[in-house]
Amino acid sequence: MSNSKDLETTKNDKKVDNKTRKVFKNKKVIVIATVLLLLIILSLVFIILKVFSNPVVISINNNEYKKDDYMIYLRLAKTELFDEYTTDLPEATLNTIADKTTNTTVEEYLRSKVEESLKVAGAIETMAKDNNISLSSEQLDKLETDKKKYISDLGGQKKFDEFLKNNRTTEEAYDNMAKVDALYKEVFNALYAEGKKYDLSDDEKKQIEEDYYQNYTKAKQIVFYTVDTTTKEPLNNSIVEQKKLLADTVCKMITDVTEFDDYIKKYSDDAIGVNPPYDMYFTSNQVLKEIEDTVKTMSEGQISGVVKSTYAYHIILKEKLDDGYLPKLYDSKREEKFLKAISDSIDDSVIIMENEFTRVKIK
Repeated sequence: MSNSKDLETTKNDKKVDNKTRKVFKNKKVIVIATVLLLLIILSLVFIILKVFSNPVVISINNNEYKKDDYMIYLRLAKTELFDEYTTDLPEATLNTIADKTTNTTVEEYLRSKVEESLKVAGAIETMAKDNNISLSSEQLDKLETDKKKYISDLGGQKKFDEFLKNNRTTEEAYDNMAKVDALYKEVFNALYAEGKKYDLSDDEKKQIEEDYYQNYTKAKQIVFYTVDTTTKEPLNNSIVEQKKLLADTVCKMITDVTEFDDYIKKYSDDAIGVNPPYDMYFTSNQVLKEIEDTVKTMSEGQISGVVKSTYAYHIILKEKLDDGYLPKLYDSKREEKFLKAISDSIDDSVIIMENEFTRVKIK
């Protein structure tokens, strides 16, 4: 009898254990399911927040540019306008006129520069895709190396993170901008550089050469500054008098044009850290008017007297024009053709300006 009761008790205990296990098993499943659900919800919230905090501001031929891309180009625009970067701009500054000819305020100017930069980025990426041009692994490695150097120059990763935070942008946007910049050079080198598909034609080179020999002058000068080269403020009168005396003395000392470089190196204020040749190639309105007017009256191989300008005393040697500057003019024309192609690409692009573009705060 006792054995029968014990057996029944054991069976009942087993039933309870089984029920307990099922309960705990069900609770475990519920807990796991709840945790997974919470993770999914958190992930969705994170994605939604990321999308709303970093919305697309402009699309160019299916290339999407987001708010953080906007901000990295805004930083460049501020640097260009103010010569140095300013994180916060006062309201008064935003409302001042940046361009008197168009009556454009600082805020309007900055937005237009950002828009222009993003459209150029879109055009470059489109041109690269259309011509199967991409950055090599070596070029990408160099971008990474350059970024590490920039981070080091800033003072380390913490400083770089602060830089990104202060500019309300991200490292991804910084990387994208660097890639577009590298792609710009790659597209040019692949399509517009010497010998490439869109290089200058023989007729274009001939026209450049004709204009060059007709309108350019070659000269070199010894300069004695009468102003502070940084502030453009006049130097002390006694110093200016000493400069004039030195200029007169040096001018009388020069008897051989072949020694002109030696006098430049020894006496010219603008020769510090500069190695010969000291030749200047220029056309109308590219140098000080006093220099241009003087050179027009000189013959090749002639040395001027002391010429006074707003900023200095000059001694000028007019040289025979050679073809030394032509390669730079060719390169300039190639760059001009490339910029025209970018402009045409922008005109032909499908551009969608989102409302978020004008909602981004400039300050």
